[in-house]
Amino acid sequence: MAIDWENYGRERTQARQSSGYHTRSYVDGNTVRKESTVPSKRERVRPRTAPKRYPERQPARIAGISGRAFVFLTIMLSAVTVCGFSYLSTQYEVREMKSQIVQLQSEISQQKEDNEIAYEKIKASVDLAEIYERATKKLKMVQAENYPAEYIKCYGKPFKRIAVDRLTMSGSPMILFHSAEHSPTGLDPEFAIPVQEYATGTRGFCPGSCLKTVVRGAYSELSSVYAKQIEWAEKEGYQNTNALFEVYITDPSKIVYIKYNITEVYYPVKKIISKN
Repeated sequence: MAIDWENYGRERTQARQSSGYHTRSYVDGNTVRKESTVPSKRERVRPRTAPKRYPERQPARIAGISGRAFVFLTIMLSAVTVCGFSYLSTQYEVREMKSQIVQLQSEISQQKEDNEIAYEKIKASVDLAEIYERATKKLKMVQAENYPAEYIKCYGKPFKRIAVDRLTMSGSPMILFHSAEHSPTGLDPEFAIPVQEYATGTRGFCPGSCLKTVVRGAYSELSSVYAKQIEWAEKEGYQNTNALFEVYITDPSKIVYIKYNITEVYYPVKKIISKN
């Protein structure tokens, strides 16, 4: 069979084109793809996701201070400051006082030693037994702890005289002090009982104007009463004119409680007349 090779290629090409066999893919039997026929690369389309939006972090807001709160805080701060200064000042004063106390204790100890040395010297140079005998027997001085017994003894004599002479009492027992309490010779009291009649051994007593104080309680309070009377008299322009005296309204041996004991304290005075 004879083949027309000249028209073979053309007929084959036409047959391919009519049948649609790779008409878009090949040209003239070669395998080179046409540029226009090459399928475009399919790009994968990724769905766009909306960007996540996070809420913006707001800066913390500081609460404002009201006017009243500001005034209150100012007052409290001032109070704390004052208390702090006061505390520090108190601590300083305490330290100073402790230092002074230590110094005083040292001085007292030294003074005690000096007094003991002086006492031993005096004791060695003076016969105390002789002085006591002379004071109690010749001067009739009485020690403070023996006052109650001595008072009873001294009042016994005028009461006995009243009973013997049948005199009439006109007042409560009394004591006149003719000397200062702390004089070198001690107390100089005069025990007296007022009577209506005049008899041997009696005398009149007219103190005149007096400062009077009523004391309820123990006799130990009487010395402070005299001090106040003297102070008042000097301040108001009065001077003493006679012996101080005490009147015993109640008998201490007949009362149950000492607070019911009553004593009248008298301080005779007169007004000082100014020459101006």
